[in-house]
Amino acid sequence: PCACDRVFCSVACKAAALAAYHRPLCSAAGGRAVAGLEADAKNTLAATSRFILLMWKLLGAAMVYAQATGTPLRPPPDVAPYCHLARVTDWATPTSGEAHPLYVVALPMIRACTQLRDLAGMRSEPVLSVEWVCDAAAMLSVNSMALQSSTPTAIEQRGQVLMGAGSFFNHSCVPNMKETSNMGTTGTTVTFTTARAVKKGEELTISYVSQDAPVAVRRVALQHQYGFTCTCPKCVAETLAAPPPAADEKPTVPLMMMLF
Repeated sequence: PCACDRVFCSVACKAAALAAYHRPLCSAAGGRAVAGLEADAKNTLAATSRFILLMWKLLGAAMVYAQATGTPLRPPPDVAPYCHLARVTDWATPTSGEAHPLYVVALPMIRACTQLRDLAGMRSEPVLSVEWVCDAAAMLSVNSMALQSSTPTAIEQRGQVLMGAGSFFNHSCVPNMKETSNMGTTGTTVTFTTARAVKKGEELTISYVSQDAPVAVRRVALQHQYGFTCTCPKCVAETLAAPPPAADEKPTVPLMMMLF
């Protein structure tokens, strides 16, 4: 148990959380701030609904950094290592047709700005403006990962994680790495292992979408969530080999590929 309503799996886990992000926000809202955020997150199936929980931890981490270094509070996404992560807006160009305006990316998150500041008692803090929520949403949408479960866990109860090194893997439809997680047995741990022999100097990649989906479905899903068109060898080869689509034909992306 903690001074707030959070319960940790071990003493070591609690100590790590306090040191990384939890200590500055432990007593917020009478120690029940996270419970309120969790209740809101359960209102929708979309994984983006859990972004506010990750934003809360980002805020705590930024406060820990400011206190440890004796520097002013910075917008949470500007603190290492998160400042080095890609944003969904990074690939947009004026003529690419792939633009992802921040207000569109963060539209479900706008209310979160006021909610987070109020819960933390920092409503007048200038660096916690709506811009940091937009930036955080643009970062989380392409770097967070849903935790899997071997038990029939409802989608809205699955965890959403943002990692340091684990969030830096680029995508390929023929990846040489695979990730595994199981909330029921290993909690929030995500394990990355090689899927085949890897040459010295070869980039390590994972697949952001189902490798078995048709190329058109993969590309639409990647464009929708991550803002880029995949040009990996598999996509290029399958596109060249595929018959041209009918004029009114549009690829259908399964619901599970669109939840994030």
